[in-house]
Formats: sequence, structure tokens, C-alpha cells
Amino acid sequence: MGFLSSFDKYCQLELQKNVKKTLKPHDEILKYKEDITNADFVKFCKLNEQT
Repeated sequence: MGFLSSFDKYCQLELQKNVKKTLKPHDEILKYKEDITNADFVKFCKLNEQT
């Protein structure tokens, strides 16, 4: 019992590490998308100011 429960905990920790690894690029992609939309928004505002 003791071995299995500690093994389960180890597996859960490894899973959490893997989840964090997969989530990090996802967050960076979202941030990148935000940067793009912000840049487009700024361009759009500047175009509107000129007219």
C-alpha cells in the first residue's frame, strides 16, 4: 500500500509537470495573439485619426 500510494503521488507530480510544460507554450501563444490584435487595433486607430 505504501509503495503504491507514493508511486501514485510520483505519477501525479509527473503529470502536473507535463501539464505545465504543455500549458506554457499555450499561454505564450495566447499572449502572442493578444500582441497581434493590439498591434492591429493600434494601426486601425491611427488610420481612423488620419481620415
